[in-house]
Amino acid sequence: MENGIESTIRQVNAPLIYDFANFVLDAARKRGLTRIYFLARDGYEPYKFSQKIAERSGMEMDLRYIYASRMAWRLPVCALLSKEECFRLMFEPSLSQTPVLVLDRIGASEDEKEAILKGTEFEGQKNKILQKKEWLQFRSALANNPLFYAIMKQNSEKALPICQKYFEQEGMTEGDFAICDSGWSATMQRCLQTMLRRQNSDVKVTGIYFGLYRCPKSISKQTIWYYFGPNERNLRKLQFSNNLLECMLLSPNGTTVGYREAGEKVVPIFRETTTEYFEQEDAALHAWLKDRLSGDVRVKEKEKLQHTVQRVMYKPSERELRCFARYAFSDDPSERDKHCIVRSLTKDEAKGYLVCRRLLRKLFHKGDQKANPIYWLYGSIAYSNLRHKWWYRWNAYVWEAMRLVYDRIGKS
Repeated sequence: MENGIESTIRQVNAPLIYDFANFVLDAARKRGLTRIYFLARDGYEPYKFSQKIAERSGMEMDLRYIYASRMAWRLPVCALLSKEECFRLMFEPSLSQTPVLVLDRIGASEDEKEAILKGTEFEGQKNKILQKKEWLQFRSALANNPLFYAIMKQNSEKALPICQKYFEQEGMTEGDFAICDSGWSATMQRCLQTMLRRQNSDVKVTGIYFGLYRCPKSISKQTIWYYFGPNERNLRKLQFSNNLLECMLLSPNGTTVGYREAGEKVVPIFRETTTEYFEQEDAALHAWLKDRLSGDVRVKEKEKLQHTVQRVMYKPSERELRCFARYAFSDDPSERDKHCIVRSLTKDEAKGYLVCRRLLRKLFHKGDQKANPIYWLYGSIAYSNLRHKWWYRWNAYVWEAMRLVYDRIGKS
């Protein structure tokens, strides 16, 4: 492994995962919980780190890794939700929005996808990346489409029993527990709690997250966050990339898209994805952890470590970019299409992210930004051959600040 990549893993990735894993263990113990489920895939490395930390310190904790995903849990939970709630779940926006991604979420077959789109202006365009205006038109086209809802209802009712059987198999109906995930909006926790209630279970689920942008009041007392919360540490959100963080929390398995019965057991169904760098990076992470647990390396205090994370996500060095430029990401639950977390921007593309240009598009729907997704804007600015990169970073920062204020006003 190149020195620049390994040094970034040892100085940034590994210490951050280690500190988060320690936080998860401490947070669960403070709530009197000894059983923690680490959700695939973001929970894989925190799970492995937590196992070794607990073993080293003599903690009596029941740590488990469970195969899950937004796609695997949202479809079955729709059998228990209202039509409006299901529609909101299935039409959660993403950066590369296409009709086929939504139809994947309801488990539609290829023939069913064609049938749903037939007669709409999106017929024959299932793979087209939609701009915001087109996305809203697509939502409207399916809002009263009986076939869309019939397929979703049929597939959700089929998926619910086997999903619940998997929960029983993994011991999720046996008493209160915590789940560990990257976070953002606690959707997985809400889906899980809803399905467990249907199983006549009074089990309470506590969510322990890296960060939360928002959280419904119904479960706010059952959530704990590490880096930032819905109304706290707001300035950290302005220099943060949840997409990059998810790439840092790598795992060996593909996305869980559902479950199937194999004999007397329920096993996950994966959408296979290749992570070429997993074995090397996993080895580097655990070599660092071994050194840490044996006392051969020191770690920064929590505040200093988290300041390092802010700096890396806002203004990464060339060495750090070499490490992170290997990462591929998709922000859609299906993870059908993955793109590099950073990409080189032309001057015209970079200008499209200036505050004035964004405001014009927002207010007047003029000059839509091209559809190529940018999953880590600060990193892409640093990666590009641009003059005055500070100016583009500052505009990105101001835009995030405006979004934060807008969201806060909307909540009040």
